[in-house]
Amino acid sequence: MRLRIAKPSDSASIAEIHYLSRDKLTKGFFSHVSKYFLYQYYNIVLNDPNTVVVCAEDSDGEIAGFASGTLDSEKQYANLRKYKFRLAIALIPSIATSPRLLYEAIFRYLSTQKKGEKKYVSIYGPRTEFWVWDARNKSTIWAGVLNNTHLHILLLLGVKKIRFEVDAQNQSVVKFSERNGAEFISRFILPDGRERFIMQYDLVKKFRRKPREN
Repeated sequence: MRLRIAKPSDSASIAEIHYLSRDKLTKGFFSHVSKYFLYQYYNIVLNDPNTVVVCAEDSDGEIAGFASGTLDSEKQYANLRKYKFRLAIALIPSIATSPRLLYEAIFRYLSTQKKGEKKYVSIYGPRTEFWVWDARNKSTIWAGVLNNTHLHILLLLGVKKIRFEVDAQNQSVVKFSERNGAEFISRFILPDGRERFIMQYDLVKKFRRKPREN
């Protein structure tokens, strides 16, 4: 297994991994969209200069997992809004099978413009977004290495503190994040009733070198 920075040409592979592994992720918006929508989404964000995505690649050159984030959430959402019609068209098949996605998409869109009262994610500063391991790949020990490598790269790029969201029901990620040094910042309730935590890594503290013992 090797780790590398993801490129726009990885959009299809990353979208497929996200799609096949979505049952293990949150039960929100991204767990109900089609693979085609995910492909369009990753094609856009991987071309965003503020996006930082690290992927794990197996010996056959296949991507086994990825960790994504942005150096600036406001700029990321501003960039996504430029492609709102492209994303809207890609969402149509998903809305046909789950009509309530239309309302959630509208509310999420408004929240990124600070126009809606409903809150979904952090919209300021650096933010990690998805950390996904291919459900078909059993080398899960690399998932933690992937996550920490992603965080370390963000530190090297000048990010000192970074926030992320995790649903309270996703206890495996909550507990891992706590053990890995993340702190709870706040909690809120999503429009569908799910409880969500905002957590934060102090990357300077996390990767501070310990003094060597003589």
